[in-house]
Amino acid sequence: MKSSFDLLFVSDKDVAEIPMGFNSKEEEIIFLIREAGCKEHEKSQRKHAKELERTRKNDKLYDRVLCKIIAESILVGWKNVLDEDGEILDATYQNKFDALLKYKKLRAAVMDAATDESFFKDDEMDQEEGEVDTEKN
Repeated sequence: MKSSFDLLFVSDKDVAEIPMGFNSKEEEIIFLIREAGCKEHEKSQRKHAKELERTRKNDKLYDRVLCKIIAESILVGWKNVLDEDGEILDATYQNKFDALLKYKKLRAAVMDAATDESFFKDDEMDQEEGEVDTEKN
């Protein structure tokens, strides 16, 4: 049986698939996102800590460092993202970085998803032996 803390605070998924809308071909856009605070995120933050501190007073440079961290640790990839010519845009580090830097709302959406623990839990609650189902029929 899992403890209450495990149920509340331990993630079930390393990477969550987050629907983000539809592209011009009416295909669903899916972002693959890691949870904020995961080991990859912490490692990237440590790697860029001095750069973050040096750029703290310059918003543009600071944003660039944040985008580096997100591109290498949080935004793992995407599906069905198209470029200006309607071609599939590969989720390379450079493409992720460029998109995060250009679109602040994208950065906010990625980080909102990365901090939403519900995305990192299994969809269905496991009913462990001996637990009482409190849902009314």
